[in-house]
Amino acid sequence: MHAPRRDWLGGLVGIATFLVGIALMLFVFKLAFDTFTEPVTSALGLQPGEKVELEKTGELGIALVVRLVMLFAMCVVASLIASRGIKLYAQRIEFPRKAAPPQNEDHATHHEAV
Repeated sequence: MHAPRRDWLGGLVGIATFLVGIALMLFVFKLAFDTFTEPVTSALGLQPGEKVELEKTGELGIALVVRLVMLFAMCVVASLIASRGIKLYAQRIEFPRKAAPPQNEDHATHHEAV
């Protein structure tokens, strides 16, 4: 029986993909942190002492919701990339295939009869 063969290139690609996914997640978390710590007045584009226009505030509120949905989508994509990197790294070990056992005719005819 042969020992499993390690694929070093596959391992490196897996680790690199995982690290790219983690870097993307950190970037998304930074964007989310900046979004959530931004004062509401500046997020909605309001100046101190300025009257609040309902139409403008509604449009900017929708834009803020769209930003949050985009952050969520970017986080999902980044986590999928990191997950794929882990799978690539885990699959870097290639096991040799065993030869299929020869089928005898009794077994084949019995299998066809069933």
